[in-house]
Amino acid sequence: MALQDIINAIIGDTDHHIAEAKSAHEQRLSHMRDQLQQERRSREQAMAKNVQEKKVQLRQKTERLAAGQRRNAIATTRLRLLDKTYAGVIERLEQLPDDQIKPLLQACLATLPAGVVHPAKKHAALIKSMAPKNCTMGKPIDARGGFHFVSATHEKDCTLEAIVQSVLRPETELNISHQYFSA
Repeated sequence: MALQDIINAIIGDTDHHIAEAKSAHEQRLSHMRDQLQQERRSREQAMAKNVQEKKVQLRQKTERLAAGQRRNAIATTRLRLLDKTYAGVIERLEQLPDDQIKPLLQACLATLPAGVVHPAKKHAALIKSMAPKNCTMGKPIDARGGFHFVSATHEKDCTLEAIVQSVLRPETELNISHQYFSA
């Protein structure tokens, strides 16, 4: 019986150690599950926060892009309107009778050195009658009015298109823009 008591004591002690080991193992597994669930929740929260931040960034980027496109569309429309306005100025200058366009052409001719004047077909006779003595008349050019001057050292475009685009427009565009677009 003594042997049986020893065996029972060993079995009882072993069962106790096995139960403690199982309990410790269950606690470790439970602790590991809790840690994994906590890590998963924190990763999900971080991912959700990241997704929200990306949504906000994309929304802001889209709004900036849309605002930029709106500004570009408005600027393009304004530029077209100004281009149309100055094209109308050229048309009106082109339609002026010779006696009204003569002062403009005289002012352009007055500053020329010796060279060749190529008049626009429309104003060839008028420019020929006003050309300075040191200038010769060249072949007429295809322009809406005015002339083109060429010398050995100097070239000057005094066509109506050039006068409007290089002289009138830079001087008046800002004021006209304010008149058109100020609200």
